Amino acid sequence: MRATQRSKPSRKPLLDRLLRAAHRAPLAVPVSWNFWRRYRSPGGPRLEVVGAGNLWRHRDTVILFVHGAFGGAWMWQEHFLPYFRKSGRSVYALSLRGHGRSKGRDQIQSWRFSDYIDDVRCVIERIGAPVILVGHSLGGLIVQRLIGRVPMRALVLLASAPPEGILLVGNSLVLPHPTALLENILRTRSDGKASMAELWRRALFSHELPAKQVVAYAARLGPESRRALADARMPGPVLPAQSIGIPSLVLSANGDRIIERSMARRTALFHGATLRIVRPSGHAIMLDASWRKAAEIIREWLEDHGL
Repeated sequence: MRATQRSKPSRKPLLDRLLRAAHRAPLAVPVSWNFWRRYRSPGGPRLEVVGAGNLWRHRDTVILFVHGAFGGAWMWQEHFLPYFRKSGRSVYALSLRGHGRSKGRDQIQSWRFSDYIDDVRCVIERIGAPVILVGHSLGGLIVQRLIGRVPMRALVLLASAPPEGILLVGNSLVLPHPTALLENILRTRSDGKASMAELWRRALFSHELPAKQVVAYAARLGPESRRALADARMPGPVLPAQSIGIPSLVLSANGDRIIERSMARRTALFHGATLRIVRPSGHAIMLDASWRKAAEIIREWLEDHGL
C-alpha cells in the first residue's frame, strides 16, 4: 500500500507549471532592445534594468517605465520599449526588487512599498537626467509618490491606482499571488466553469487578445509582497502634478475590471491631467490588443508638449 502511494504521480496545477516554465524561458528581445543590466540599488538587491539608447548617457528625451503588481520589465519589452525607441527617445524599464529578473524574489514578502519607491528613485538617479515617468497600475501609484521628489519632465499613468491608494480598489489588486487573483475571479462566476484563458482575460485583458497570448502573459506573472500591498492601501501624501507644473496624462481602459473609470477620472482631476480612454482594452493596456492605440496616444501627447 505504501509503495503504491509513493509511486502515484503528483499533478501540479496547470498555472503552477506555466509559471515555472515562464521563469526558465529566455526573454524575447525586440530588435531595438540593446542593453540589459542588473544595477545594484544602494542598500538593496540588484535590479533588472532593460532599455534602448545610450546607457546612462542622454541628450534626448528619456522615458522610464514602471510596472505594477505581479509584473516585471518584460511587460514593457513586448511592445512599448521598441515603439518609443523608434520615435527617437531613450527608454528604460526596471523590474522592482523581487520581480522579473531582479534579485530579491526569495525575500519578496519582506519588501515594503517604500522599497519599490526607492528602486525607481535609484534608477532615476543613475540615469542622471529628468525623465518622463510612465507607471502602470501599482506602478502608477509608485511614480505618483515621486512627484516633486525626483527630476520629472512629465507623468503618464496607465490604468493607475489612484493617488489616495488602493484601499478602495477591488480585491483583485490586493491579493499576494496571481493564482489567488485567478481564484478570486473564478468565485465571481455564477457557473464556476471557465477556461484559464477566459479567467485571465476577465482579469486583465480584452476579448480581442488571442487566448494563446492571454495564457502566455499570465504565465509570466509572479508573486507580490503582501506588506507592499498593505502599505499601498494608504501610501502617504501625493503632490498634484499640476501644482509644480508637470504635465500629466491618464489612460483608462474601457474594459478594466480593477481600476474603474471613476477612479481614473479622480486621478486625472487631482493632477490636472488629460484623460483618454483606450478601446478595446483590459487592465494590462501595454500588452492588450490595443497597445498600439495607447502608445500612439502617449506619443502624440508627448509631441504636443514638446517632449
